[in-house]
Amino acid sequence: MKAKLLLFFLILGVSAYAQSITISQNNNPNIVEDSGVACRVNETEVDEDAGLFLGMFFDNYFARAFDLENDHGIDTDFTITSIEVGQGFGRNIQVEINVYTANTTDLTDENLSLTLLQSEDIFIIEQANGTVLFVPTNIEIEAGEIVVVEIFAPNSGTATDEEFFIGTNTSGQTGPPFLKAPGCQINEYVDISTFGLGDQAYLINIVGQETLSINQTELDKIEVYPNPVANQVHLNLPAGMVLERSSLTDMGGKLRPAQFTNGVLDASHLASGQYILTLQTSAGSYTHKLLKK
Repeated sequence: MKAKLLLFFLILGVSAYAQSITISQNNNPNIVEDSGVACRVNETEVDEDAGLFLGMFFDNYFARAFDLENDHGIDTDFTITSIEVGQGFGRNIQVEINVYTANTTDLTDENLSLTLLQSEDIFIIEQANGTVLFVPTNIEIEAGEIVVVEIFAPNSGTATDEEFFIGTNTSGQTGPPFLKAPGCQINEYVDISTFGLGDQAYLINIVGQETLSINQTELDKIEVYPNPVANQVHLNLPAGMVLERSSLTDMGGKLRPAQFTNGVLDASHLASGQYILTLQTSAGSYTHKLLKK
């Protein structure tokens, strides 16, 4: 299933979950310090007669593989609620976040088999360089599955200002990052460490919860209005349901607190645009897309 995201936004499904878990192979999953390498035309490869101009960006696939049970101790079904991706440097390009299940964590294995679960498109803006992008999802993973997250940054053609370099950090890593770039004769995934390019620890995280139960009926009774919103957001919860915490995610993927007082949230200070309102209730997690006038 493929859904389009405009600047990271998606209306999510609703379920009841346990506490949120961040799964990462980076010892520090929250910082971007540098950019990984990518296949592009550099100074020594410029050939204008052949249509190769400095800065042209080719197809690049950046990936990590996660064994949820054996490496991260998750032996139940798991719901991925978001993917986090480090942006080292990027601009003016739409990249694709692909989530697969696989038969191995070794993406260089000649018997590798990938099954696509979901794909999300996000547009990369230069203002997000050096940050961790937040991509909402709602993907159910069965217990025992291996999950592969792939970021595909496509060929820019003759444009020299459309590119994406995945974010990295030097905190240390517990698993290998993988790169595929057919334009540079890397036709299958390779462990990027084999290139001897130093620390290329791609920042790719999975965020989600072990699925405990579904309380869809009660959560469907939640009312959030009006939408679009001008100055106030009103919240009505079903009898007996308690709001434990709430937050807003803005168009840049930035998480901010959202304090409801007597069922009312002051939205007068918010800039115009789209937001994801996340409510953690006694019945589970609920998300709602808001448009601020």
